[in-house]
Amino acid sequence: MNINNVKQKGITLLELMIVVAIIGILAGIAYPSYQNSVMQSRRAEAHTSLFALQLAMEKARGNCKYYAGAIGTSNTCGSSAALSSVNFSDGSDYYNFSVTSPTSSDYTLVATATGAQASDSDCPTITLTRDGTQGPSTACW
Repeated sequence: MNINNVKQKGITLLELMIVVAIIGILAGIAYPSYQNSVMQSRRAEAHTSLFALQLAMEKARGNCKYYAGAIGTSNTCGSSAALSSVNFSDGSDYYNFSVTSPTSSDYTLVATATGAQASDSDCPTITLTRDGTQGPSTACW
């Protein structure tokens, strides 16, 4: 039997290393794009929650003299905005929601990135005012 006539099956170490290198390059390109897409989808969820909170604020204002100064588990009308609260529960793991500068005619809603979303350096906070002004920039919306 001649050893030179035997065909070996399988792949060589060099071929395997080339495949691993190609997979590594593709993963290095795809992973940052994936992370950016995830951050943008979490921002979109924050937008939805801000709009829901805005609706809750308007509903509560219909019953009270002031816009609510706090987010709680029930609508409470106080003698000032600071003593009033609005019923809102988002359950987001990526944003904390708050109300700033509430008066009888205005407020600003703020979504602050937390948890895994805190690494979003482009939009660490997203704001929405009573008149619909969105901040801090159009890139965040």
